Amino acid sequence: MSRISHWEGTSLNFELLFCTDVLRLSSLHYGYWDLQEGTDLERMRAAQARYTETLLQIIPECVETVLDVGCGVGDVASALVQKGHSVTAVSPDRNHARFFGDRNGGRLDFHNVKFEDFDSGQKYDLVLMSESQNYFAMDAGFSQSKKHLRRGGYLLVSGIFKKRNVDGFEDCHIEEEYIRRAESHNLVLEKYLDITENILPTLEFAGQCLEGYLTPSLKVLGRYLGNRAQIKLKLLKLLFAKEIRQMAQVLEYYEERFDPRLFRDHMKYSRLLFSCKGEQDPQPGGSRPAPAG
Repeated sequence: MSRISHWEGTSLNFELLFCTDVLRLSSLHYGYWDLQEGTDLERMRAAQARYTETLLQIIPECVETVLDVGCGVGDVASALVQKGHSVTAVSPDRNHARFFGDRNGGRLDFHNVKFEDFDSGQKYDLVLMSESQNYFAMDAGFSQSKKHLRRGGYLLVSGIFKKRNVDGFEDCHIEEEYIRRAESHNLVLEKYLDITENILPTLEFAGQCLEGYLTPSLKVLGRYLGNRAQIKLKLLKLLFAKEIRQMAQVLEYYEERFDPRLFRDHMKYSRLLFSCKGEQDPQPGGSRPAPAG
């Protein structure tokens, strides 16, 4: 299983461009699908909108201020603002900054910084990690969340986890360990949802895009340049050897990640709502919700 260990934060984000400028998607996250519907571009857009809608339904009614960690292009943050929340959005990717401007009546504040380095001095009612919890070590994520949460606030995590310690998917946390580590930070699991089956069609759609459009287009471009300007093509390969290797790594990475069977066997997509207890609070005596097997 290949792994992309580092993304160049100052480089052009290929995935972002493909999703927003080619497919014209307004979101970067998975879709939440009705299980009987087909997979095409319009249904993908609807599934992504449904993802955001169902995610916001989990947020407790008492929540007013939200820290959106790894906010992407800001579709979830904007939806939160439309629901009446005040949102601080954080992303280290400079390419995401162009999707934020003077909008949403001043209720959406964007910071182009790593979550580990973010320090607003503000306490929030809820910290949201939508597909961003795997970008940093568990303890670092929990410590930063606790730092920015008011006592009695919430951490809402929605994303991919490993079921167990298996080869591959090295950049994903094991769900059981993640929940246990959260409890050591006095973050108590209040609600648990396994939505794996609802997101799996996203992998099918992504695989169709990869096999039907992206890979053939790159091959056609290579043939065209090879036939028209072989010397220039050799020069380009020499000048952009690093970028070409990275592109090949990205394609291999996604070919493996877009296998629904492999995902179902080893991974799950979960939504976890934790409540933030004070350091002096005793551990809750009741039983916590148990993840589905």
